[in-house]
Amino acid sequence: VLSDVAAGMPINDSLELRTGSLSGFEKSFDEFARRRATEYGPDVDWQDDDLPAIPPGPADAIAGWLQERPQHYRGRLLHAQALLKEERFREARRVLESLVADVPEWAGDDSPYFLLAKVVRELDDGAAERKTLEASASRSDDALETYRRLIELAIEDQDVAALQKNVERFLAVDPLSELPYRRLAEQSIKNTATAESATPAAVAAAQSLLALEPADRAGTHLLLAKLLHAANDPEAKRHALLALEETPRYREAQRLLLQIIDAKKPSPQRPTKVEP
Repeated sequence: VLSDVAAGMPINDSLELRTGSLSGFEKSFDEFARRRATEYGPDVDWQDDDLPAIPPGPADAIAGWLQERPQHYRGRLLHAQALLKEERFREARRVLESLVADVPEWAGDDSPYFLLAKVVRELDDGAAERKTLEASASRSDDALETYRRLIELAIEDQDVAALQKNVERFLAVDPLSELPYRRLAEQSIKNTATAESATPAAVAAAQSLLALEPADRAGTHLLLAKLLHAANDPEAKRHALLALEETPRYREAQRLLLQIIDAKKPSPQRPTKVEP
């Protein structure tokens, strides 16, 4: 359709050409939309008209309101939020798990998934938190706080693949944020103690971070210098010098520069013993 419109064809003519009659297309889309709406939380009570107002709290008052309408979605969500506020985490977990099960399609930072992740974190259930956040992230395109928390968890677990995955998710939404670039680069520095060199993705992340002109330019130059040095890239020396240009008494940059210089020195050869 877009190709037809780009070639100058009216959109209605293109729709009829590609989908049949325009009236038939509208009817099919109407049926599709109604079917999708019917399939969205089919066992949930969405009704809000002609109902008494949901109490603002406490949780027990909302539970009383729910006795006559136990599947009311908004009431159950408010109940879970009240339980969370009152630190009744086990009860909140049960309510939120039922909400997620009833409408798994609703994901993101303002969904029951995110509240459930908070609850299981309070209950020290790390595995459940990771599972819940990942389930939400896989269903949402803009869950920045979810991606941020998954980045933190990947760093705790030293899970490079998960870190890379969630950094990419975050940057797809906000490519001008420093946090994901910095976390990926800094974690790679920690991993170079056991790995042969820094990953190209980490080097690219540090370069992107530097392009954003962060407040700590000296520290960012040093970060990039460390990654490049780990990758045996001669550009490491230049960035170590740039870090010192920003902050001349930067001891860590001075030490790195000496390491880079020493690494380039040829190893002294032992004199060959001459037989008489």
